[in-house]
Amino acid sequence: MQKTFDKRITNQLKVLAMAMMVMHHLWNQNGLERYEDFGLDTFLGMGVLKISLLCKICVGIYMFVAGYGLMSTFENGKFKLIYRLKKVLFPFWFLMLVCIPFLFIWHDYTLSDILSNATLLSCSINGSWWFMQTYVIFVCLFTLFAILVKKRKAYSLLLLALSIICFQQLGSWVRPYSESIHYILHYFPLLYVGILSQHYKIFDRLQKYSILQKIGISLLLILPRLITGYSITNIGLIVFMILWLIEFQSYIPKTINKSVDFLAVVSMNMWLVH
Repeated sequence: MQKTFDKRITNQLKVLAMAMMVMHHLWNQNGLERYEDFGLDTFLGMGVLKISLLCKICVGIYMFVAGYGLMSTFENGKFKLIYRLKKVLFPFWFLMLVCIPFLFIWHDYTLSDILSNATLLSCSINGSWWFMQTYVIFVCLFTLFAILVKKRKAYSLLLLALSIICFQQLGSWVRPYSESIHYILHYFPLLYVGILSQHYKIFDRLQKYSILQKIGISLLLILPRLITGYSITNIGLIVFMILWLIEFQSYIPKTINKSVDFLAVVSMNMWLVH
């Protein structure tokens, strides 16, 4: 089996991110406080909360995979903006159509609310739909990023440095004024590193190293996250996950892969309704 970052790895990452999303929401402090006897001040309670916080990386995984996948289709000459938008928005609109009767019956939403959410101008119906809004904006701007990476190497690497150093901090400052701009700035570095990883074939290059060398690289990837706790260092954790998913593909049973492939297809819909 060829060791590379392919569709199967992408599906596994989507399902892993979906599981992390569930753990993040159910195991956070608000979720666990529903269970009075759990004991948040115990070693187990604190451990579960730490895992919940770490699982917030699920959004970063989706963004990294999105950047990698979009760049792959672009370099193969298959990227079509309208097709990409339809592929994302049609399931979203179908979900809204299914939910609309219940929104009118059990909530006080108006037609204006429905339309503003359907066009992604608002996320008032479901706060988690900010992800769809951010992703669609990234898809619309993607061609600019791809051309920059392919034709302006120096500028593309300068953008990488700026995004890693200051975009998330800028996003935090902007958040009181615009949630949309906050999310764009916060998650752009992960999308962009995914784009660059595909363009420079980073994971194919990593496969040339020995197991011991990969272990050393892994330590360099995960230690910044463990030491600093900065969310930007999640990039290293994601690269670490992909590196070892590729390494252990031959040990994953076919039955598990079939289940993963099915769950990956519906992962976006599950994200939208969570």
